[in-house]
Amino acid sequence: MCLDAHPPDTTRTYLHVPLDDIDDITPHIPDILSFINRALSPNFTSGGKNKVLVHCMLGINRSAAAVVAYISGIRGMSAEDALWEVEGSS
Repeated sequence: MCLDAHPPDTTRTYLHVPLDDIDDITPHIPDILSFINRALSPNFTSGGKNKVLVHCMLGINRSAAAVVAYISGIRGMSAEDALWEVEGSS
């Protein structure tokens, strides 16, 4: 989640969300969650052992916010509880 895109890579699938440091990721959350859901689905690759790396180039909590939104949505928990879960797994 930054302005710069990743280099072409045939072994990975990327979702590039072009954000500046001051941008709000809220409008991008539906696309981010949809991408994570697709990437983790067993049909995305053979074997069903998919992993997703969510990162931000500058480390200003955009990636954590996206993960909290995902966990909150799939587990039906509050954002605060999802944040506690993310913090506890680091």
